[in-house]
Amino acid sequence: MKTQDPAMLSRFRSNNNVTYVWNHIYLTKSRSSYEVSRPVSGRMAGNCVNPSLSVLTWEMPYWDYKTMPHKRGIVLSYVDGHAARMNGSPKEHDWWAYHSRDGWEEGDYTCGNPH
Repeated sequence: MKTQDPAMLSRFRSNNNVTYVWNHIYLTKSRSSYEVSRPVSGRMAGNCVNPSLSVLTWEMPYWDYKTMPHKRGIVLSYVDGHAARMNGSPKEHDWWAYHSRDGWEEGDYTCGNPH
């Protein structure tokens, strides 16, 4: 498995070599705590504001854009069935913290940064 993050090889092995993460839960809009009242797991597909923006899975590593697996970007899968690559951002230390809520509660990018 190729990666620019030296710590990822042991992380991948510990995670049964799975390189994608399921968006079970996301942060509140303020990013101060988890949004426990409306998890993604078990939610009907029609129960999100924007299915073409609501992410179901994303790749690891996703926290530092410099080590993202696709030339400083990651591949995401969405509720509406499409997949797409998103650029990482030097302004964001963790893709999940900034984007896992996108489309589920609001129809736009929660952080205001579509990249």
